[in-house]
Amino acid sequence: MIMRYGKTFCACLASVLAGCAAETEFKLDPATHAITSKRTFRTHEEAWRTHLEENIQAEIRGDPPPVRGETWPQFWRGWYASLRHTKDGEERIAYVRAQRKAHGLNPY
Repeated sequence: MIMRYGKTFCACLASVLAGCAAETEFKLDPATHAITSKRTFRTHEEAWRTHLEENIQAEIRGDPPPVRGETWPQFWRGWYASLRHTKDGEERIAYVRAQRKAHGLNPY
């Protein structure tokens, strides 16, 4: 009896901890602040790479940068500056530059 509950507890704990590793992104309507979409990523790394690709595609389409009042070169240089404060920042910057180059964009 105790063994059965112990296994159930472990299974529940494992499912909760696995959920903690996921990252969820919500998009809001700017006027109403209502949630318009929700995406869940398995890892922070997956979310980061998806966000990077979305920014690259937005630049290719000619959309403005997500930061109001900035140009795309200013946006990317600012992102590089923020990445330099992380332990793997230089690796991430190299990855961003390689992805931009692969899309035919200036890596800055």
